[in-house]
Amino acid sequence: MCLKDEGIKLESKIGEGGMGFVYGAEVKGDNGKYVFKTENKLKYSPISDAEGLPFHQRGDLAASCLKELQHMTKPIFVIVALQKTGSPPAEYHYLPAMEAESFVKEIAQDHPNAKAAIAGQLMELAPGRELFECIHGIKGDQVSFNPSAKPFKQVMQGLLTHMETAMQHNYLHRDIKAENVMINKNAKGDYEVRFIDGGFAAYGGREGKRLGLTDRKGTPLYMSPRVVIAKGEKNDDKPYGAEVDFYSTGMLLLEMIDPVSFDKVHRPPPNRKIGAFFEQQIIDLQKEIPPSTKNYLDAYLKAVGTNSTVSEKLNANPSEKQLINLCFEASKGGGSGEAFVQWKEAFEQWKQNNSSVLPTRSSKQ
Repeated sequence: MCLKDEGIKLESKIGEGGMGFVYGAEVKGDNGKYVFKTENKLKYSPISDAEGLPFHQRGDLAASCLKELQHMTKPIFVIVALQKTGSPPAEYHYLPAMEAESFVKEIAQDHPNAKAAIAGQLMELAPGRELFECIHGIKGDQVSFNPSAKPFKQVMQGLLTHMETAMQHNYLHRDIKAENVMINKNAKGDYEVRFIDGGFAAYGGREGKRLGLTDRKGTPLYMSPRVVIAKGEKNDDKPYGAEVDFYSTGMLLLEMIDPVSFDKVHRPPPNRKIGAFFEQQIIDLQKEIPPSTKNYLDAYLKAVGTNSTVSEKLNANPSEKQLINLCFEASKGGGSGEAFVQWKEAFEQWKQNNSSVLPTRSSKQ
């Protein structure tokens, strides 16, 4: 398949990772700003069911199912590599992302054992800088994310607005981290938030099916310990759902406030995959200490020290501290959803109390 035949012209490479490359892209007859994402190696999975979900409800395509996810960068067109018989060569199909669901259903009718992979995708360019760059002063000035100041409050609003929508619609990003959040300061001086790279995402579907996942996916620095222990032995699984993204969001907010303390206790040392704080949380869960008895924020503040910058700033901003704590509480899951309800009420109150510094209305903020 030739991209030029589809009116797509690739420009210079603007990013790369373990999964593939990202290029700037032009679309014939369109003045919009786009990127084209390619994969290093195609990872085929069953088109009908993997992790209990059909192909279009997994990975980057999952966000395309939900118009409500306005903070998520979504694919517009995708190249689907399809193996109907499980052996190469594959068929390549270029189609609008919004048509992926009907495509999957049509293929599954005649070829229920077919496998598919995303070979490439055209996406809108998320403007601005990575949140990681803003936190650490890379490719520009370092942004001071004091909980009492406008930059922190506006970014926090964007992160939590996404979480509220994602929870209500049963969408899990599963790789929320500073490198996967773009921050853009618009013409009005307001900070806008966009999430990128939904390669590990999952969507439960319009029927309201609760996600019950056990695969260990994500970045350990921000991953909920519940994800690590989800796959048990002898059918002793402890599945997780969309709520675990709250843990990642809580960790991200703590990193924004005090990256030095975050790196000290949480970033893995050389030759290790996980840091000391995360390792301890896993040990506690493996000892079958119930998540409901854990207070992750208290444990984190104890690890970094009561005299740390993050402790001082959170004590000086109790409403932000409460919301971060409730993020961790909501991440524990539970059938009643009481923690999420409590978090949602606190978030609404926080927005009212900070209305003077928050954007009045923006579809992407």
